[in-house]
Amino acid sequence: MLSLTQAADIEIISLVGALGPAPCAKVCAGTTGTATIWQQFEENGSQAIATEVDISACGFASTPIITTSLEGISNWHSVTTGGSSVSRATKDSFNIYIYGLMKPYETGPALSAMLATNLKWKVNWSTIGFTCSI
Repeated sequence: MLSLTQAADIEIISLVGALGPAPCAKVCAGTTGTATIWQQFEENGSQAIATEVDISACGFASTPIITTSLEGISNWHSVTTGGSSVSRATKDSFNIYIYGLMKPYETGPALSAMLATNLKWKVNWSTIGFTCSI
């Protein structure tokens, strides 16, 4: 038989910005899934892709701590850079920028939005923050 228990041991030691009251601490996690919308762009002569991740359903009052990983059906995602680097984080969203294949893999397939889509790349994420403020 499956039973559910409520966990109340969430403690946030530090956060950019103000801490909230302990009862408002929340962990929220998810994935962009295989329907991730990748945008292709070029930076300094190199191809890159990006996606914006919506975390608004978590209901944070301020920007939470965000941890990410990049997942896919082949190992090409593991030889890119940027999959664990969060950019432009707010209480409602953040961006991930993926840059080209690292040496010695740069002779592999060209990094593109189509490659990421075809190989079902997705961003898995977990956040911790406050849903109310003092």
